[in-house]
Amino acid sequence: MKITDPAGGEWTVRRQVGAWRRRTRVRWAFEVMDPGLADELVLLIGIPALALTLVLLVLALVELALLLVTLPVVLLLRAMRVIGWGVVVVHTAPPVAVEKETGSVRLRRSRFSTTVLQVGTLAGSARLRGAIAEHLRQGGDVTDPVVDQWLADEHGTVVSREPTLAPEPDKPTTKPA
Repeated sequence: MKITDPAGGEWTVRRQVGAWRRRTRVRWAFEVMDPGLADELVLLIGIPALALTLVLLVLALVELALLLVTLPVVLLLRAMRVIGWGVVVVHTAPPVAVEKETGSVRLRRSRFSTTVLQVGTLAGSARLRGAIAEHLRQGGDVTDPVVDQWLADEHGTVVSREPTLAPEPDKPTTKPA
């Protein structure tokens, strides 16, 4: 589920069903291809872009196939409580400033922070996901002590936490005279 906190930050809270988080996406392969290539540039840009598109597409499809093959085993292990259910919380930082002259957006140095939590049961992951989502809507953070208490109540752990760096200090926008 996607959430926007009062400060304008966007959060995604979801359950991790597969054995691992996907590293590739099929849409990346199609983002490489530019439909507006001129005829003169087909040999210079078109053929390498097509090759890159095919490589990205093959990588994404191989990873997806591996996830689908391992899914029944992972679900069985989770049902038997050998491995836990994951809850993934991703924070997308809002832009720090908008450049006046170019209109481009300058982003924070670390734009995303990802926290992966793991609990023992499917119901526990649903409760934790709902509680974290409501906490984020009210302006909280995943690093708050209340989230640690919810994890302790659900017999869960923090698997990984990649914190967001502090925003860069504002740079003066005036030009020297």
